[in-house]
Amino acid sequence: PHIAGPSEPTRRAMADCAADNLIAALTGVTPPNLLNPEVKRKK
Repeated sequence: PHIAGPSEPTRRAMADCAADNLIAALTGVTPPNLLNPEVKRKK
């Protein structure tokens, strides 16, 4: 069912996305793929 997951471009995109979110969170910036922005606003 998940045949697209193991491809090299997909894995690279997932790693890039995770790195971008981590860097943003560690530097105090809102992560670009934040799913619940209302939670961040409460802090």
